[in-house]
Amino acid sequence: AVAAVAAPSVQLRKGRWTKEEDTALLKGVAACVAGGVNNLRGRKLYGVWTRVAAFVQGRSDAQCRERYNNVLDPAVNRGSWTQEESDRMLAIVRRLAEEAGQVQPLVDKDEASASGGSDGDGGVGGGKTAMETTVATDG
Repeated sequence: AVAAVAAPSVQLRKGRWTKEEDTALLKGVAACVAGGVNNLRGRKLYGVWTRVAAFVQGRSDAQCRERYNNVLDPAVNRGSWTQEESDRMLAIVRRLAEEAGQVQPLVDKDEASASGGSDGDGGVGGGKTAMETTVATDG
């Protein structure tokens, strides 16, 4: 049997979790998730965190979900990154930096035009947008 949901009048705690709260949270997860805690990730289990929160006095369903997913879930790898993971992340960052480098000149032109910058008319209509300028020069 699952415990009843805590009354809304309960004052929610904020800040650090105690060991007792972590223990209660793990008990709640074990009691409320059919098939064990491994069934939590990637599944839409409507209302499960509300039921879990009933085990942890003073904590909301959102607090319980975040605490479990970010701190207590044994499936989360908290070890050092592998070389493959590091290489993959660096490749993604490099690609995003290149894409940002292509976009930034357009943003700079738009901002200068909008603030009355280099379009020659004091920022009052008539000037081309950065996109129009790019399209006109590209093709």
